[in-house]
Amino acid sequence: MKDLRIHFAVTSALMLVLLMASPLKDYFVEWRSSQQDFNAYLDTLPVRLKPVSIELRQQWIEDLDRADRCVSCHLGVSKMELKDAPHPWRTHSPMYHRIEEMGCTICHAGHGEALTNDGSKGRVKHAETPMLPIEYTESACGVCHAEMEVPEAPLLSQGKGLIKELNCAGCHQVPVEERRYMPPLDGIGRKTTRSWLRQWLTNPRSMRPDTPMPYFPMSAEEVNILTEFLLSFQELPPGVTLPDTTTMAALAQTEKINEKEAPPTGESLFNKARCVSCHTVVGEGGGLVVEIGDVGSKIHTEWLYAYLRSPRTLMRDVPMPQYGFSLRELYEVTKYIRDVMQLPSGLQSRVARSGAVPEADIQQKGLELFEYYNCAGCHALGDIKGNRTMGPDLSDVGSKPLYQFDFGTKDIPQTRHDYLNEKLQDPRGFFDKARMPDYRLDAQAMNAITVALMSFQDVALPDARRAPQPQPVGFTAQGAAGRLLDNYACLHCHRVFDRGGTAGPDITRSGSQLQEQWMKDYFVVPASHRPAGRIRMPNLIMPQEDIDITTEYILTVFRDDSIDVIMTDEGTEEEAQTGAILYDRLGCRACHQLGRTRGTVGPSLDNVGSRVKTGWIYQWLKNPQQYIPDTTEPNRDLTHEELRALSAYLSRQKAASESTEE
Repeated sequence: MKDLRIHFAVTSALMLVLLMASPLKDYFVEWRSSQQDFNAYLDTLPVRLKPVSIELRQQWIEDLDRADRCVSCHLGVSKMELKDAPHPWRTHSPMYHRIEEMGCTICHAGHGEALTNDGSKGRVKHAETPMLPIEYTESACGVCHAEMEVPEAPLLSQGKGLIKELNCAGCHQVPVEERRYMPPLDGIGRKTTRSWLRQWLTNPRSMRPDTPMPYFPMSAEEVNILTEFLLSFQELPPGVTLPDTTTMAALAQTEKINEKEAPPTGESLFNKARCVSCHTVVGEGGGLVVEIGDVGSKIHTEWLYAYLRSPRTLMRDVPMPQYGFSLRELYEVTKYIRDVMQLPSGLQSRVARSGAVPEADIQQKGLELFEYYNCAGCHALGDIKGNRTMGPDLSDVGSKPLYQFDFGTKDIPQTRHDYLNEKLQDPRGFFDKARMPDYRLDAQAMNAITVALMSFQDVALPDARRAPQPQPVGFTAQGAAGRLLDNYACLHCHRVFDRGGTAGPDITRSGSQLQEQWMKDYFVVPASHRPAGRIRMPNLIMPQEDIDITTEYILTVFRDDSIDVIMTDEGTEEEAQTGAILYDRLGCRACHQLGRTRGTVGPSLDNVGSRVKTGWIYQWLKNPQQYIPDTTEPNRDLTHEELRALSAYLSRQKAASESTEE
């Protein structure tokens, strides 16, 4: 009985200690001491702020089913007075959404219900969603935003763009569309030289440092087999024929070209066409498409001639315009490219090596290599199909359970972003028999792609939280104009009704903006009409008939009613005089060149009345940001009368010949 009393007394004492320890432990929790220190910090500030009550705080975001207690310590997230406060009390950096509507962990990850610093950040064993480092935070934007260009998330947008550019969809399932154009390999044996192709397969970046083509660690034997296999494909697309020749002399004879005539030289024609507006030649030029400084070493004469004559006949989706060269001019340009644009002699000797490949092994072994490296994932070749599931499914890799990532013996943190970044840096580092090629990416590109991959998550979201996908307006030009827009590849550079490229300006409303004669003159010699700007528009050497059809179509179809109905006249002389005074008073000369006064910020306004219509000048001055949101042109909030006066003054700035005619 005595022992029982002793046991009871000891047990009671322990229970009393435990009961005392529980409130004591609660008193010393991290969030409580953080709030107490925060109130003490407020007393040191020059501005008076109300102290916080000492209590556990929680944000409940009902439709996201998230409870975030981060605000128990991060007490100044919405108080601008605390922008210079120490961490964790300072103001949150500017953001696209309100914190009260989003919470914290939807963007930063981590464990919102945790009550300790380490617990909230995921610094605990087996944490599935540790807090994202700041360089990967933009990946959370992709949970709601599936569009390619995500507002306020430049790194995420860059990563999605790189995934498309590198055509990751060729081997993986990714929620990013495939790259629109990769050169097909049908008839490559009639196109490419053996020496160039061998060096290209050995190391593409040694030929073109900016190519999206990755490096495949193939042996010399594999390179030789794949080279011979590809060169065996001699059959061109249906209906395509090449001149039956391999020399310039034979080409001249086949095409009935009189070499004794004296047209412009190939070099002058190459420069006139401004091929460097898009291409680079030994690193110099527009950089929009491939380097062509070595194309004479790469392409057979007859193929190059036929390609310049009609690019999309040989390569259906290539973004190369069809120039209006005559046959003799085509001959001269081909000769110039073939003779001048050659590999440096050092590379020439390097690619000249050849290894004997048994004829019987070429087709079978070549096909095996072609399929093993999934070349058809990017390049079309006959009936060979690419394997879109050769690599793992990446459509939800950002939420894939950690146990499914094989870190192997890599000594890196066990997180998704560390795994993905390491995989991009060393594709075969986790598994030496992996088939993923090496894209030789820099740190910035790897970081951007990792952010994009981390954004691919399978998360249940209410429809109201998902950003609407932009719906492009369908546009297809018909008839003769449609044929010309296709031949000259206009929509590869210009955007029309939300369809097309972005290398050149949007031309959706050009018919309401530009003067007819200026457009026609521009098509003849683009460089002479934009001498001060960065000229990218090539000289397409368009026949006058094509210029007339294209101009008429633009003036008729590419219109904006909001411009057409405003100030259809050029104003009165009195209004123009008032506009001249306004031009000086508003300080327009500080940015724009007009007459002898030269501004360097905005475009020149010399002869602006010959270039654009008065209605467009009016609408632009009324609200420049309506057309170009990030333009530096200020919105002066001008009255209707001031807008008319300034538009009348500028519309009278015309070429001397026009002024004389008036």
